Amino acid sequence: MNKLKATTLTLIAILGFGIIAPAIPAINHPVTAQAATKVVTVKIKHWANADVEVGMAAWLYATFSNKVAKAIIVKADVAYNNTYAKTKSPRAALIAMMATVKRYTGVKFKIIRNDYVNGSNAIDRSKSKAALKNAATAAQVSAAVSPEVNQAVKAFKVKQAAYAYKVSKLTSTKTKSNQAVKVTGTVAIHNHANAKKHHAKWARITTYKGYKFARLNQRGTFKATIKAPKAKKTWARAGYYTKKTKHGKVIKKNGKIVYIFHLLSGQKKVTVQAYEG
Repeated sequence: MNKLKATTLTLIAILGFGIIAPAIPAINHPVTAQAATKVVTVKIKHWANADVEVGMAAWLYATFSNKVAKAIIVKADVAYNNTYAKTKSPRAALIAMMATVKRYTGVKFKIIRNDYVNGSNAIDRSKSKAALKNAATAAQVSAAVSPEVNQAVKAFKVKQAAYAYKVSKLTSTKTKSNQAVKVTGTVAIHNHANAKKHHAKWARITTYKGYKFARLNQRGTFKATIKAPKAKKTWARAGYYTKKTKHGKVIKKNGKIVYIFHLLSGQKKVTVQAYEG
């Protein structure tokens, strides 16, 4: 049964069926990897989504020796942790994590949409033993994955700088009934040159329930009340709508015009606060 479960998780991780990877700030929890002569314990504060973590581990253990698989897992986790610590971006952290896995397996992972993971390319076993090098201490592991971390951080900063707007303020508080969250925020210009091209008119608010759109007023502020009794985090981004067209014609679905939301800002995340009467 356990073998079947591991195989299922492996297929999910490699084929990317419904795996989304927001950062889960877990309690410090030791991950061990046996190097050639020593076992190193690395404390990880920021983790990838549990499904991605378990799926990746199942695939690595099924594909390589335990020693090699553990070494790759530790390096991948450290790459995720170090990137997230510098960017607070689950997407950037996942990119660094999967780039690390690619370095030691030859399998190229990419993000299809949002944070979905998909793998391609054949396994290159000649690269796997390199994971056992520089694995005796936490400092060595961090240094070993620094190229992937630095590249992901650099790409993240370049993308952030190009955004026309930023969500400068965001609050999310439970209502008195505890059945909804009241979200308020402010959108400000971040890159004046790019802001002249398109104006942000809406804020896209995300909870575990999905998206909720709130119109910006003239001061760039927005507010919305969302029924989401179990919400712990709230995210927001700014943007604008256009009608979806094909060959110059507006596309309709079930008689209704289809719209596309274009993002103009990076994502801001906050923890939902308790109601204070």
